[in-house]
Amino acid sequence: MNSIVKRIISGLLSTAMLALCATSLTACKTDDTPQTTNTSFNYETDMQYMYYAGGVFAPITKSDTGYYYVGGHDMVIYVDKESQKATPLCSKPNCLHTSDEDCDAYFFQLATRVDLSLGTFSVPIQYYKGNLYMVIMDWTADGVSYCYLLKTDKAGKNREKVTNDLDFATMNWMIHRGYFYYTTDCAVKRIPLDNPKSEPEEVFALDKNKTYEGNLDAFSNLIAYGDYVYFEATEMDMENNSSIESCFMYSVNTSSLKSTRLEERGKDLSLETFFDDSLITYTYNTKTDKKPVYYKSNLDGSNRQVITGENFDKVHNYSDGKYFYQDNQYEAYKKNLDHVITVYDKDSNKVDSFKLKEGKGIQDFYAQDEDYFISIAKDENGERQLVMADKSQIGNINGGVIEWKSLCKYMWFVVDNSPYIVVKENDDTKEASLEAETKADVATAS
Repeated sequence: MNSIVKRIISGLLSTAMLALCATSLTACKTDDTPQTTNTSFNYETDMQYMYYAGGVFAPITKSDTGYYYVGGHDMVIYVDKESQKATPLCSKPNCLHTSDEDCDAYFFQLATRVDLSLGTFSVPIQYYKGNLYMVIMDWTADGVSYCYLLKTDKAGKNREKVTNDLDFATMNWMIHRGYFYYTTDCAVKRIPLDNPKSEPEEVFALDKNKTYEGNLDAFSNLIAYGDYVYFEATEMDMENNSSIESCFMYSVNTSSLKSTRLEERGKDLSLETFFDDSLITYTYNTKTDKKPVYYKSNLDGSNRQVITGENFDKVHNYSDGKYFYQDNQYEAYKKNLDHVITVYDKDSNKVDSFKLKEGKGIQDFYAQDEDYFISIAKDENGERQLVMADKSQIGNINGGVIEWKSLCKYMWFVVDNSPYIVVKENDDTKEASLEAETKADVATAS
């Protein structure tokens, strides 16, 4: 996939990785025939695909009563859906939430914190069957990192180490239909949650001559829908100092641990989204193609058909299950245009369009669930706030700025000497801001 079709996040994503990937597949049984197919989406048991967009994951997960947002310095903030009120996930009475040593809302060792040099993204938090899950990174006394899956209840209490220490300090993971999936520098693995201390099963393996030890970029875009898991694998050509990237699919509902490459007439397909229980992919070579070619297929890649429509003339079409959202982020970035989200129904009829903020500049956009957008915006004093927008506005915005409701502040305290903070001093003031903000508007609607 060319970097032009990945999210425009300067300094966070690696440069273009194109075309084909011949990889070794790992199988432990011989029967590859799918047994049954369950395409009904269930946020209680499924990876929440609507918080994924073009290689980036929103720091949000949906529960039965609301949403959990990973805010500044890995503070988890709970947003109650009914009251539309937000509060740090801390039950200590009279807690001001200004210290990670005293407040229970902080999870400072999340493995999936954005790394500005590597640009590694994954699910940061996931709700599953009444509990919250996160991957925690820790270090041995001699500085070697390791990870494990952590579980808490919905109140952030009763923290429990679920798995043994993983065999790789993963930054790509998810939970889907009873299994915890994660990537290493050469494989995609899974562990059953009903036996979390068991040895991981290998779903897919790269030829070890085509990767290198400690490679955090071997896999990306680990997502799932229905009875299928999808991911992109990168194969290195060490002699020519180049790489090639391909998309693979794995059926969770067969007796074989085997993955299949997704391609169309020799071209690798890029993952985009899911809609109407179907897989939406595209091919796009920016050097030879005037526009992308979009496809709709069964979840297993069969019955693939070209889909057309105004929104499919450009990349970045995401779905919440009800609408398609066409994001002009790349065009806005290159041509200094307004960042506009255009909404289409399932038949590619335009429903509405809106901007996330006044003025120029881009920010990440995620389709999210059918009810609300949750993001970050600055108030009149320039302070970051967690905000929410009701999707019932769609159909009446008519190109204007979508209306946001302020929930709570995003940054509850500033950590001294943090590698994630840049401190700028003026004549008589000191302004602290996230380094990420100076390089890109990551997951903001400021």
